[in-house]
Amino acid sequence: MDMLGIDIGTVSVKYVRVKGKKGIGDILSRGDYQYKGDFEDLGRILEDIKTKEGTALDVAIGLTSQEITKRNFTIPILPKEEIKEAMNWSASKLVSTPLEEMVYEFTMLGEIEERGIRREDVLFSGVQRSYVDRLLSVFENAGYERITLLTDIGFIYIHTVEEKADGSVAVVDIGGRQTGIYIIDEKKMKSVREIMTASESFTDALMSGLGLNYNEADQYKREKGFDERSTEILSVPLDRLAGEVQRTFNVYSQKNPERPVAKVCIAGRSARIPNLMENIRKFLAEETDYLALPHNVDDEYLPAYILCTKREQLVNLLPVEIRQKEKEQLYKKWVRTGTVGIIALLIIFSMNVWSDLHKTRFYIDSQKKSISTKREQLKMMSGTF
Repeated sequence: MDMLGIDIGTVSVKYVRVKGKKGIGDILSRGDYQYKGDFEDLGRILEDIKTKEGTALDVAIGLTSQEITKRNFTIPILPKEEIKEAMNWSASKLVSTPLEEMVYEFTMLGEIEERGIRREDVLFSGVQRSYVDRLLSVFENAGYERITLLTDIGFIYIHTVEEKADGSVAVVDIGGRQTGIYIIDEKKMKSVREIMTASESFTDALMSGLGLNYNEADQYKREKGFDERSTEILSVPLDRLAGEVQRTFNVYSQKNPERPVAKVCIAGRSARIPNLMENIRKFLAEETDYLALPHNVDDEYLPAYILCTKREQLVNLLPVEIRQKEKEQLYKKWVRTGTVGIIALLIIFSMNVWSDLHKTRFYIDSQKKSISTKREQLKMMSGTF
């Protein structure tokens, strides 16, 4: 069955339909919609996607949303049977919503040294159950029943950073209203931070600095970016963005002095603003370049593509009963497939037995005829003598 990856951002919704084997796939179709950020508008978008793609698809959802809470904390190094209780207790002190009202997961990040003591570093990712219920109801109302994944879009970058570096690698995803700073080391998400300086901050600066309306400023940003007329104006939000990025790296390096950030990958559609890369390199001491993309996948569709091809490896914030339902459907699918396979084997076996039996009967009949013929010949020969 084809996969539908839906990336719900702060100002747009992107989707791809992917066909392929586990881990890789071909994009069959894709789409990009402006998004107001409310459930009603999301419902409208899903109806249009349904018209184009149908609903007989496995769906993976990725969110860029402040509704998802992510917190790093540490716990003592404990026996395995005591870790879950310690993580729940620590997380309950960090989030304002009671854990029983949330869907959440813990990601173990490894050991770190904290004030001379070795501790376990943990990442908490959670979302209120009421928000998940409302979101899933929008998909169900549009006719999508096979929801297999709900995750924070930041986790997709674990599977896009392939290059080896002498330290950690940071992905800076410049979105519409939010920039995600994701620090990854050895295929683990080591640190997550979101800041509100992003693409629209550049648009706002152009509106006030050049006296443009929103559409004019957005077009100027996308087509001309940092040119002679706009560089000084855009340096204000860029300085704010780069400063927050560098502060994030400094805090991370204090916790991980042996593996500080060594490389920065700029991602997201806004990464391609003309001359942005050249200007952001002036602020960052680390090696900085565009995030490497899989073959034939554009920047803006990368998250949706990874949702389809790596969904089993991502943090899943679907409620347990939804995931259990998916497992039951998968089990039934395998049972049906196995049953069909067994029946096919029985049919093939029966046909082979019938064929062998037919051949045996033919051989026996041939031998009988041969013996009968020889008897007649003997009788004729005995009558002659």
